[in-house]
Amino acid sequence: MSRPVHLLPLLLLIGCTDNTLDALFWEEEGAGSIEDYHGLPLYQGSSPPSWLDEDAIARRLYVEIDTAYLLADNLPPSSGDFIHGVWMPAPVDCPVSECPLVDSGVTFVYQHGNSGELFRYWYRAVSLWTMGANVFIYTYRGFGISSGEVSRTNVLEDAETAMRYVSSLPGVDPGKIIPYGYSTGAIPSSWLAGQSEWSGSIAGLILESGLDCIESVLYEGTGTEFPSGYFLDDTLFDGPTFLEGGLEAPVLSL
Repeated sequence: MSRPVHLLPLLLLIGCTDNTLDALFWEEEGAGSIEDYHGLPLYQGSSPPSWLDEDAIARRLYVEIDTAYLLADNLPPSSGDFIHGVWMPAPVDCPVSECPLVDSGVTFVYQHGNSGELFRYWYRAVSLWTMGANVFIYTYRGFGISSGEVSRTNVLEDAETAMRYVSSLPGVDPGKIIPYGYSTGAIPSSWLAGQSEWSGSIAGLILESGLDCIESVLYEGTGTEFPSGYFLDDTLFDGPTFLEGGLEAPVLSL
C-alpha cells in the first residue's frame, strides 16, 4: 500500500529556500509561433454572418507600461516592458437580435486567470464582442508575447496600462467601460473598480469565478496561513479589500 504524498513540507521547503511561494501560483505560458498565435478565428462555423469582419480586429498591439503608448505594430519592440493585447471594436451592422449591446457604447476590459495566455481565453472575449460591445483583452507581463515578469505589482500596473490605453481610444466612452475579471483576473478588475483613478467613472464590474487573493488560495489548498515573508512580492492583492470602499456602479459576480 502506497503512502500518501504530503505537499505541506514541500511548500514549506520552497518558501524557506526561495523566499517565495508566488511561483506556485502564477503559471506562465509563453507564445509559440506568432502566426499561429494570431490565427484563431472569430467564427468556427462554415457560414459566418455577413457582419463579421476579421480585418476590423487589431490583434498585434503592444502597449508600453505606464505611458500606455501604442508601440510598433506587427512586431514586439526590442526593449522596454509592454503588454500584448487585442482590440475588438464593436461589430458594425449587426442586428440587435444577434448583438444586443450594439450601439450601446459598452467596452469590456478583460483580465484573465493565473494560467495560460491571451488566446486560451480568446473565445470568452469573442463571446463578449459578438454581443455588440468593444472588447480589449490582453496578457499580463510574463505571459504569452508580453514582456517582463509576472508579479502582483506588475499585474495591477498592467491592468492600469490596459485601462489607460482603452480610455484613450477614439470613440470609447470612459464612463461605459466595464472591467471583466475571470478567476485571478477578478483581483486586478476589483483594483480598477475600487482603487484606481477610474473607480468613480466605470459603468460596472463583472467577476467570473473570482479569487479573493493568493493567500486564500494557498490556505484553501494547504490549510496553512503563510506569513508575508514567504512571498517575494507582498503587495496587497486582495479583491474584496479593494472593493471595501463601495462602488456606485453595479457588480455582477458569476
